[in-house]
Amino acid sequence: TNSTTINLTETNSTQVNILLSQEGEGPLACGNISSNITFTENLTATGDCFTINVSDITIDGAGFSLIGNGSGIAFNITSQDNVTIRNFAGINNFSTAVYGYSLNNSNISNNTINGSTALATALDLIHLRGSNYNQISNNTISSLPGGYASIYLYISSNSNIISSNDILATS
Repeated sequence: TNSTTINLTETNSTQVNILLSQEGEGPLACGNISSNITFTENLTATGDCFTINVSDITIDGAGFSLIGNGSGIAFNITSQDNVTIRNFAGINNFSTAVYGYSLNNSNISNNTINGSTALATALDLIHLRGSNYNQISNNTISSLPGGYASIYLYISSNSNIISSNDILATS
């Protein structure tokens, strides 16, 4: 077994966050996000996965997938600015992939999003409410039929750009 020793000195002006993990075990787990993340492996979730608590953050899928169990929200974002969610090979099997409430100046791009396989729990895959100046582009979005939207802009969502997305309805 390899080991590493880290010596730390506490000061009044410096805060250091350290995340340690064993090789082969990614530190990535569902929960609150407060810093940039780049996926290094696929992640499976039960119910809701990530809550984004800060502005000016990037979540980069780096070609990996986030896989749900047919319910929950993959990315839940409230009252934040400049959030980027990009490069996911799959955000799969969630009721909602991205829920943004008062999400502004943000970017959802270059993702493949597949809705919940449980028709009873499938909702809008990208749902923005009271969210402005966002860009949703270059995504492939597949949803089950049933009256729910692939991209839904709700209540005072203005000046959003939606471009170059492939939207597919599957049965």
